[in-house]
Amino acid sequence: MDSKLFIKGAIILSLSAFITELLEFVINVCLARALGKEGFGLFMMILPVLGLIMTVAMFELPIAISKLVAEYEEKGQLAGIKRTLKVSLLLSSVISLVLIVLCLIGAYFVNKLSIINFDSFYPVVAILLIIPLLSFSSIFRGYFGGKQRMNPIAIAHILRKLAQLLFIVFVLQYISNAGLEITVTGAILSIAFNELIGLIVLCMKFISAKERNFIKEMMPTKEKIAIIKKIFRISLPTTGSRLVNVLTWAIQPFLITQALQLSGYTSKVATEQFGLLTGVALTIGMFPGFIAHSLATSLIPSISEAYSKNDAFLVQDRIMKAIFVTFIYGIPCTVIMYLLASPLTSLFFHNDNAANYLKLLTPYFFCHYLVVPLQAVLIGLGKAKATMYQNLWTNIASFIMIILLATRPDYGMYGVIIALNFEVLLLTLLHFFSIRSLVTLSLTAKFK
Repeated sequence: MDSKLFIKGAIILSLSAFITELLEFVINVCLARALGKEGFGLFMMILPVLGLIMTVAMFELPIAISKLVAEYEEKGQLAGIKRTLKVSLLLSSVISLVLIVLCLIGAYFVNKLSIINFDSFYPVVAILLIIPLLSFSSIFRGYFGGKQRMNPIAIAHILRKLAQLLFIVFVLQYISNAGLEITVTGAILSIAFNELIGLIVLCMKFISAKERNFIKEMMPTKEKIAIIKKIFRISLPTTGSRLVNVLTWAIQPFLITQALQLSGYTSKVATEQFGLLTGVALTIGMFPGFIAHSLATSLIPSISEAYSKNDAFLVQDRIMKAIFVTFIYGIPCTVIMYLLASPLTSLFFHNDNAANYLKLLTPYFFCHYLVVPLQAVLIGLGKAKATMYQNLWTNIASFIMIILLATRPDYGMYGVIIALNFEVLLLTLLHFFSIRSLVTLSLTAKFK
C-alpha cells in the first residue's frame, strides 16, 4: 500500500467519521424528542436486533471485497475485479433473500408469542427495506476501499446521515402523535432512507469509474465458486467476531429489562431506564470512539504488512503509537464527560439518572477507546479468532453479572453499569496480554 494514499485515506475517513458522529449525535437527540421516553426506549430495544440483521446483510463484504480488489489492482488484473464484483452481487442477492424470509418468520413468532406489546408488522416491513440496500452498498464500499478511493465512501457516509436527519425533522416529527407502532416504524424508515441515499451516491460514483460493464461478462461456475471461497475465507471470521458483539446487544435489552423488572421496576420504567442508559449515556460516551475506529482501520493493514515482513519493531511502534493516541484523547474526553454529565444528558432529557449513568460509565468508555485498536492489532497479527472468543467469554461474564446484580432491588440499573464496566475492562486486559504473548513490547522488540 502506498504510504501517501494510506495516510490520505486515513485522514479522509477520520474527518468523515467526525462529521457523521456529530450528525449521529444530533439524530439521536431528535429521535429522543420525537419518540418520547417510552418510544425511544422501545426503539433502542429494537436497534440491537436490527444491528444483528444489518451485520449479516453486510457479511463483512466491504473488508473482503476491499482486500480482493486491492490484490487484483496491484497485479493489474481488471478482469479479476469485475468477476469479484459480479459474484459479490450474486452473493448479496442470496443473503438478502434469505434474511428477508427469516425476518418474516421471526415477525410471525414475535406477534404469536406476544414478546413485545405492539404489532410488529410495520416495523418489520421497514427493516426489510434496509436489508438489500445495505447489502448492495457494501459491495461498492469494498470496491472503493480496495481502489484506495476514500472520497466516495466519505461523501456517502455524510450525505446518508444528513438524509436521515432531514427525514426525522420533516417526516418523523409530524407523525410523533400517531401511536407507538407508527412512530417506531418511522424511526426505522429513517435508517432505510439513510441507506438508500448512500447507495445512490456510491452507484453514481461507480458509474463514473469505468467499471460499470462488469455484469455483462460471463463466468464459468467453477470460477464463481473459487471467488466465493475467497470471499468466505475473509468474511466468515470477521463476521463471526462482529456477530458476537451484535448478538450481545440483541440479547441485552431483553435481559436487562427483565432483570430490572425482577428487582421491582415496572415494565414501562425498565424500558425508560434502558433508553436512558443506551440511548443517552452510551450515545454520549461513544461519541469520541470515531477516533478509535479510525485508528483500527489504519492499524489492520499496517500491522499485517509489518507482520508479514517479520518486522517486530514496526509492529511495536504501531501498537505503542495507537495506545499513546488513545491516552491523549481518551483521558480528557472521559474527564469532560464526568464533569459535564448533566448539561450533556439534558440535550436529550432533563433526567438526573441519565447524568449519573454517564458518570459511572466513564471507565467503560475509556476502556472501549483502548480495546478497539487493540482488537485491530490482534486481527492484523492473524488472531481474529482469538478476539471472537475473548468477546464471547467477556459477554457471557457480563450476562452473569447482570443476572446476579441487576435483579437485586438494592442494585437495579447500577448492577447493569457494574457489569458493563467489568466486561470491557476484562476484554481490554485479555486483548493486551494476548498481544504481549505474541510481541515483546520493549526496546528489543521481537516476535515470540
